[in-house]
Amino acid sequence: MMVGGIVMVSLSPLALFFAGVYGLADAVCSHDCAGYETAAQVSLASALVLVGTGVPLIVVGARKVPVDAAAATITPWIAPRAAGVSLRLQL
Repeated sequence: MMVGGIVMVSLSPLALFFAGVYGLADAVCSHDCAGYETAAQVSLASALVLVGTGVPLIVVGARKVPVDAAAATITPWIAPRAAGVSLRLQL
């Protein structure tokens, strides 16, 4: 999850850049330019979504997971007249 959050947050400046480019193109355009305003708003919204979901993914992914004490061990044993293998489960 942490890697996904890092990727999402690192892509947000790219979306902000495109929002700025489309906003500038909308301000400079003098004829039929209805698509630039919509593209600027979508790019800005996607940048906010990327940051808004990426930061919690980084925070949750950075938490340390406790080591589980449950384990299974296989132990061979040898006696004067017998031999075998024992399985011990520690829960």
